[in-house]
Amino acid sequence: MDFAIVLYMNDEQTAMVNGMIRELVPECGSDFCLGIVPHMAVAMKMDKEGLYKGFKKLSEIFNPFTARIDKMALIKWEEDDPYQELAVYDLH
Repeated sequence: MDFAIVLYMNDEQTAMVNGMIRELVPECGSDFCLGIVPHMAVAMKMDKEGLYKGFKKLSEIFNPFTARIDKMALIKWEEDDPYQELAVYDLH
């Protein structure tokens, strides 16, 4: 089982943060899945250790963008059921 952090945003915001997300991945030491999932999200697939590092790094990277990101979700990612929301954080 893997976990993922999902940032819900629109097309323009997704394009704007793709580069930042790519820089974050090596620091988390995690597998990575970047793509559009329901509600225009950027998803990072990772294990628990990478997840904790990811949350910490995201808070640094996305601080200037939080006013434009609707919400952030923690999801559980399994092959047979790949999108299960565990927690959703409203950023407004």
